[in-house]
Amino acid sequence: MENNMQQPLSFGKILDQTFRIIRSYFKPIFLIVFYVMIPVLAIQAIILAASGHKLVMGDDSIQNIWSSSASDLEVYETSFVMDIGFLLSMVPLFFATPLLVGGISHVVKRARAGEPAEAIEMLKLTFPRYWPLLGSTLLYSTIVFGIVFMTILGGGMLIASIAFVAPILAILLALLLLAGGFIGYGLLFTKWILYLPATLFEKVAPGLGRSWRLTKRQTWKFFGIYIILSILSSIIIGALNFLPALFLGSSIIANLWTNFVSLISSIILAVAWAIMYFDASLRQDAEDIQDLVDTYHT
Repeated sequence: MENNMQQPLSFGKILDQTFRIIRSYFKPIFLIVFYVMIPVLAIQAIILAASGHKLVMGDDSIQNIWSSSASDLEVYETSFVMDIGFLLSMVPLFFATPLLVGGISHVVKRARAGEPAEAIEMLKLTFPRYWPLLGSTLLYSTIVFGIVFMTILGGGMLIASIAFVAPILAILLALLLLAGGFIGYGLLFTKWILYLPATLFEKVAPGLGRSWRLTKRQTWKFFGIYIILSILSSIIIGALNFLPALFLGSSIIANLWTNFVSLISSIILAVAWAIMYFDASLRQDAEDIQDLVDTYHT
């Protein structure tokens, strides 16, 4: 199994190895998420409670809507303070992400070597690189937000200006921009998708340049893998969050459950990122050796 995991992987084999590692090393991976999420969920609960969210059942739950009479039906809207509280409750997740991805990446490294992995040990190995990982994540998020915001703003203004003259053409252009944006964003951001493992294992920061080189000739493959696993994660999140969101509304318990489920499902992506990183590194090392051999013969 170890030798098989050290071979360059195809599209299907990356997916297969992702689920094999999750199945074989589920305990340390789950414990990494659990240990990191304990303080995160506690902080989120405090922020949500301070901003006015109810503990168990929000005003927008289906029970409260059903219990309202037709004459006393209210439109439940969150207040500005509650909205700000919800946004602030997401901040701890941002700070926890590098630690989670780093710990899981170390588990994947051990799994590919056929070695055991302990959750606490994997987190300890990640701590020395936490700040470079956090800084890289902040830079990556800023770049992605800037690119998406500027292109959406420019495209929206273009479509709005055309809509006054030719509405049908504006609709067609909007559809074309959506399709092009999806593929363009996907391929561009896939080129940077390995920045966290690169920052973790190669002592580089922010790791975007290294990720760009690693994904050379493999961008479409990694993009396809990311789409498939994202769809799978979304299905899991939707299935597990449907009833809590319906019956608990925007309560504290519902928000904490949603965040916890989202992180559990993101294990799939975190494991896949690490596998793609090691696969890309292995391929690049082979190419570098081949280039040296060709240079020697020349």
